[in-house]
Amino acid sequence: MTHAQIISRSLSLLPPEIIELILSEIDQVPDLLSLAYTSRDNANIVIPNHTEYRKIRTRTPMPAMWFHLAQRADLSRNIREVQLCTRQDYTAPDRYPVSLVDSSLKEENEEERINNICTALRHMKRLTTFVWQYEADIKAGLRTLDHRHEDMILTSLSQAPNLRHLMLRGQCGAHVRDGKGTRRRSYPLWTINNLESLCLLGAVWANKSNSAHIIRFIQRSPNIKHLEVPMELDGLGTCHLPCLRRVGLPLTLGAIATSLHGAMTNSVIRFLQCNSNIEVLNWNTVASYLLPPDALPNLRCLSSNSGIVAGLEMSESTRRPIECLDLWDADADRLTELQNFDSSTLRKLKIANVRSLESLHIIAQKFAGITWLWLPGKYMQNCSNRWILVEYELPQLLDILSSFRNLEVFRGPALWEAVGGDSKKEQMHIAIIDLIERCPRLRQLDHCSSYEKRKAVKLIKIHRKKGMNGELERVWYEVQRPPPGYVSRSAMILITIQFHPVFSTTLPYVVLLFPQILYGV
Repeated sequence: MTHAQIISRSLSLLPPEIIELILSEIDQVPDLLSLAYTSRDNANIVIPNHTEYRKIRTRTPMPAMWFHLAQRADLSRNIREVQLCTRQDYTAPDRYPVSLVDSSLKEENEEERINNICTALRHMKRLTTFVWQYEADIKAGLRTLDHRHEDMILTSLSQAPNLRHLMLRGQCGAHVRDGKGTRRRSYPLWTINNLESLCLLGAVWANKSNSAHIIRFIQRSPNIKHLEVPMELDGLGTCHLPCLRRVGLPLTLGAIATSLHGAMTNSVIRFLQCNSNIEVLNWNTVASYLLPPDALPNLRCLSSNSGIVAGLEMSESTRRPIECLDLWDADADRLTELQNFDSSTLRKLKIANVRSLESLHIIAQKFAGITWLWLPGKYMQNCSNRWILVEYELPQLLDILSSFRNLEVFRGPALWEAVGGDSKKEQMHIAIIDLIERCPRLRQLDHCSSYEKRKAVKLIKIHRKKGMNGELERVWYEVQRPPPGYVSRSAMILITIQFHPVFSTTLPYVVLLFPQILYGV
C-alpha cells in the first residue's frame, strides 16, 4: 500500500465534518486534486465542492453564480480569491463554479445581483485577495455606474477577517470627495486594515481632497509589504512602513504644475528615505530626481530613469545588490559606467537604447551573471553627424548574444529585425538554431507574432534532450502562447514575471506588487 493510499484510508475513517474541516484548510487546487486522485471516495468529496470554490475570476455579471454563492454559505466560505475584471481582460482564463450552479435561473435585476454579491462576500470568511476593475459594462446593459453599489460591496468586503491583498482600479472611488462616498457617508474602504499588498490605480487616488484619508488608510496596515499608489499622492512622505519591500509609483495625472512639482518630489524622496527596506522600485516618472546617496541601500530591482541612479551612484559606502535593472532613458554606454552597483548580482537587464555595439560586449563582460536580456529592435548609428536607427546585422547580433555566457532568456524584437521580420521565417529558423548552439543555456525567446487576447507576443520555448552519457542528443523548439499575466516587449523587465497569482492577471503596474517578481521567467 502506498503512502498516499494510507493517508486516503485514514482520512475515510474520520467523521464527515472533520474531513470537511481539513479540506477547508487546503488553499491550492492542485493539492486538492492530488488528494482526489487517491480514491474515488475522496474525489467525490473534493470535486467539485472544493476544487471549484477556491478562486473566482469573472469578466461578466454572472447573476446565477452570485445567487448560488449567496445561497450556499458552506461553499462560499472556502473561496480565497475574487477577481472582478472588465469584459475585455483576457490576460488570464476565467474561473468560477459551474457544476452546482443552476444555469436556468432567470436573470435578475442589477440591485438583486449586487445584494447577492454582498451576501456572498460576507460568507467568504477565508477570502485573502480581492481585485476589482470597476467599469461600466455596456454589453450587459450597464451604461452607467451606480457608486452606491460600489459602497455596498466595499462595506461587505471590509468584514472579511483574512483579507490581505487588495487592488482597486478603473472607476473605483471616482465619486469620493473629502473622504466621503455616496450620501456623504464615510467611504467604506477606509475601514479595511491589516493588508499586506495594496494597489490603488486611478486619478481619484491622487485627488488632494482624499489624500489624508488615503494616508490614514495605508497606515492602518503597518505590515504592508507591497504598495502601489500614484506618485502624486499628497503626504506620502509621512508613511513609514517597516515591512515594505516592493513599491510602484505610477505617474497618474500626467504633466504637473511647476508649483506643485517640488513639493511632490520632496514627498516621494522622503518616503523612499524613511522606508530603507525597499527592495523593488518602479517609479514611473518623466523627470530626473537626485536621490540622497544613502537612500535604498537594499534595492534589488529598479525600473525608472537614469536620474534616479545618478544620486545612488554618489554613494561611496553602499554597493547595492541590484538584480533587475530597467532605465527607460539610458543607453548601453551609460550602463557601462555604473560603479556603485554590485556587478556580480545583476541577472535581468533591459537596454532601452544602443549607440555603440561595443558597449554591449563591455556589458557582457562587466555583468557576467546576466541570464535575462532585452534589446531594442534597432540601434543608433552616427551618419554624417546625424543619429539614425538601423537594424542589427545578424552575425553581429549573434556575436553579441554569445558573449553573454549565462544567457537563458532573450526578449525583444532584435533577432527578428536582424533576420528581416515575419516574412523570413526560414531564415529565422536557421538563426535560432545558430543562437542555440552559441548560447548553451538559452531556453526562451520572443516570437514575432502576438497573442492579442493577452496583449503580448508569443514565446519560443527551447528544449534540449540529453542521452544516457549526458551528451546532447537533440535540440528543438516550439512556439507557445504567452502565459497568463505575461507582459512583454515594451514592458519593463520587472513585470515580465508572474508574481502573486491574482495580480499577475492585470496590467503591468499591478504585477509589481506580488511575491514571485524576482524569480519567475
